[in-house]
Amino acid sequence: MDDKNTNRTIEYYNTHADRYSEVTRNADMSDIYKRFEEHLKPGSRILDLGCGSGRDSKYFLDKGYKVVSLDASEAMCRKTQELTGKAAVHMRIEDMNYENEFDAVWACASLLHVAKSDMHKILEKAMKALRVGGVLYASWKYGKSERTRDDGRTFANYTEARVCDMVALVSGASLEDVWTSQDVRLDRIGQGHLWVNVLVKKTRVVITEKEFLNIFWKQYQIIEKDVRISSEYVDIHKSNFPTFSSRYINMFLNICSNIDSLIEIYCKMVEEDDYRKKYNIHDRLTPVLRKFPAIRLDAVRTIDTFEDIELKPFSAFVDGRIADWWNDYNLVKHARSEKNEKTGKYNFQSANQKNVLTAMAAYFIVCNRIYEEICEISATPKRLLKSKIFLYAKNGE
Repeated sequence: MDDKNTNRTIEYYNTHADRYSEVTRNADMSDIYKRFEEHLKPGSRILDLGCGSGRDSKYFLDKGYKVVSLDASEAMCRKTQELTGKAAVHMRIEDMNYENEFDAVWACASLLHVAKSDMHKILEKAMKALRVGGVLYASWKYGKSERTRDDGRTFANYTEARVCDMVALVSGASLEDVWTSQDVRLDRIGQGHLWVNVLVKKTRVVITEKEFLNIFWKQYQIIEKDVRISSEYVDIHKSNFPTFSSRYINMFLNICSNIDSLIEIYCKMVEEDDYRKKYNIHDRLTPVLRKFPAIRLDAVRTIDTFEDIELKPFSAFVDGRIADWWNDYNLVKHARSEKNEKTGKYNFQSANQKNVLTAMAAYFIVCNRIYEEICEISATPKRLLKSKIFLYAKNGE
């Protein structure tokens, strides 16, 4: 971002907030509101990105939508609060960090101040703020130029073709509509000023390679380290598989919880349907099994430091069946102090070395499979993630 030009643009609106509000507040936006609202449901949560005078925020609030108003100009935030009675978030667009929080993002005549070199990053941020199935509306002045006016404001203009090209490069975005419209500001009506408008739908959650490695893979490494430390006291060996302890309980619950979260994230990445309807692990595994049917064959072997052990944690997930280790996880999680009628043992005894190791193997495989998908989407060279406990035999090879 060019901070100098951005600051000059913000200063312009701080200085001219009264005048800007006066000329924009009564613009007739009804046609564009109608197109936008076709993608909304009653009570939808909207981010008004670059809320300006608060005109659009007020309209959406009056229609019963939930609105978060945001603007980089402190003076414009005050104008929005005066009009709507609600405080606006004072923040630059490039500094926002919303994630899967809104049903719609409204960026009316606000992204036109973003430099063309930065537009892709800003569109990615706007899409990240949306929930899957949510829609972004944005508009720019029509044209091809990029310039800074004498008053300090920077403007980047676009054609329909250029907007389509931009959207095509945004991960998880689907172009719904693009069209031109006449300027509806009262002081510009009839002067031939054109705008280009776009509606973009978010089709899936997007996780970058960097995000995956820094968040999800780092969490795996932390848990794996705990498992390795425990092996210093109880050697990883088949003869120790029945061994259970309070430490194993914590590890077992932590590992399986992370597997569940990671698979849920994958559902958000690839499924347009409401992932929250996928109640159990097998339902949530469905898109994973569909994308990677051979995951049932995936195996890991312990490294040379330990006894040679092969594990295929997903082999039992067939025809709706749930693997024993996952059933045991649910018993430990929800009824650990009760006795299992089949085994005659307390459920907490299922938090044993075998289940901890099997769950860890499943965690490692899921990390590799999802990482492979992220690399495929982002056209990043594929490579296997490395474990300090396991060797990965993809497809059982």
